[in-house]
Amino acid sequence: MCVRVFAFALDVSRSLSMPIGVLHNLRMNIISLPVGRGGGGGGGGGGGGNNLEFDEPSDAAGMGANKVMSSRTKLAFFDSQCSKILDNLYLGSNTVAANRELLRQHQVSHVLNCAGVICPEHFPHELQYKTLHLTDGKSEDISCIYYEVLDFFEQSYRSNGTVFVHCQQGVSRSSSMVILYLMYRENLDYETAFQRVRAARGVTKPNTGFMCQLMEWRKRVTMPVTKTRLYRICPYAKPDPRTIAMKITSNVGAHGLDPRGCFVAQTADKLFLWRGARAALLLYQMAKVYIARLQKYESASSVVVEEEQGSESAAFWQAIGGEGPVSEVPAYNRDFDLLQVPNGPFLRSYPDWTCVTDFDRSMLQTDRAFILQDHMILFVWLGRQFVADHATSILASTNTNSNPTATPATSTDVATAATTTTTTTTTTTPAEEGGALSTVPATAAAAATRLLLDGIDLATLANTIKKMWMDSTTEAPPAETNAPPILEGEESAEFWRSFERREDPSLLMVPSASPLRSPR
Repeated sequence: MCVRVFAFALDVSRSLSMPIGVLHNLRMNIISLPVGRGGGGGGGGGGGGNNLEFDEPSDAAGMGANKVMSSRTKLAFFDSQCSKILDNLYLGSNTVAANRELLRQHQVSHVLNCAGVICPEHFPHELQYKTLHLTDGKSEDISCIYYEVLDFFEQSYRSNGTVFVHCQQGVSRSSSMVILYLMYRENLDYETAFQRVRAARGVTKPNTGFMCQLMEWRKRVTMPVTKTRLYRICPYAKPDPRTIAMKITSNVGAHGLDPRGCFVAQTADKLFLWRGARAALLLYQMAKVYIARLQKYESASSVVVEEEQGSESAAFWQAIGGEGPVSEVPAYNRDFDLLQVPNGPFLRSYPDWTCVTDFDRSMLQTDRAFILQDHMILFVWLGRQFVADHATSILASTNTNSNPTATPATSTDVATAATTTTTTTTTTTPAEEGGALSTVPATAAAAATRLLLDGIDLATLANTIKKMWMDSTTEAPPAETNAPPILEGEESAEFWRSFERREDPSLLMVPSASPLRSPR
């Protein structure tokens, strides 16, 4: 039986002015395997290696059925293949992701799961995971998490690790992330990176939406900034609200801002961080993280200007097209809703963890400690008398030492460290509760400063209390568990905002004062 070979050379397709999307549907060196045992020489040529390809006949009568068969055959072959892209980078399917022995053979230490909506983390106690809850839809926005992914690759390689990237079949979602990394690491255009990955894994085929986003990203990072780009900081998507993303918006102007959020305006010579009056602390922290990533991956300006709603500079308004009123943007409602704790925020008292949703400041007693959960952040409030009476025994009973108890690392932690290189300024808020000015640290070094009271390490104490609560509950932990402890009389605007938001979310940062309840 004769063997048919169809060679579609890249230069020919270019001469025909074929769109790049069409190239995805071409089959390079397509071979029809012989039927039966005869003609084995021809069949053997098509079966070797990860470049296995099958004939898709040109005759109209049999094209449909044979295409289905060839697609199924290829997917079946590559389903069990751990395709090598680089010495420390592999691409494959969920079948491979679940095969511990195969991952061990390839010395995999890190796993990028691109299909968390359907694929679990198979070995969470043995391997380091980064899970993305992507759907394989053309409208899925993947560009907003590019730098989250690149950070994961960089983290792995700094530790001499090997990364395995997968989705359900290793065709679209995962291959797009691998193509992204090749484009960044080797300064490649989309087509070149795609062909590199395709050569290693013959079923590679990002959907058209992913393909266009990758090409647009390449254009963005290689061309100078000629007009202001406006990004909003928000949860990625409903299946994955704990991943905070930076989504570019076409609403460049005052009408694109929202008092509930944080926004980054990028110009040729500056980066503006605008914080809405009701923006959650988590969004502010992650905005600084993404600024560091813009500087790293897009060579954005090192000049960072922080702007508070109501006191914006003329330069900021000029950058986004002029001053104007700022109000809630209905198109953002879905994202902001993801930040809310259902039926929350919650106030819990130590040590019984009684959950209260109807609370006010009068409940904060000097001889007690409380956990406040709001906007995916845990605050630990420590009464001064509580610290004096109970801190030593709590720390002793949990065998802690002078170093803070380790807490799970979050994306916020990664970027907080990155802010060390971006800015060393601090912002101050008006005095509250009759106390001194509240200072919000803007550097990792400042954020890591140990808080001491009469020799008690408050950071260790707070982390111990948080761990006690998380060990006692089946609830999923908030995205940010490393907020600094709050000592009675030194409450920040961020803390008080959680109390006031319950009753009137339109209130600004500094509410009216209310005294603490006197000790018993």
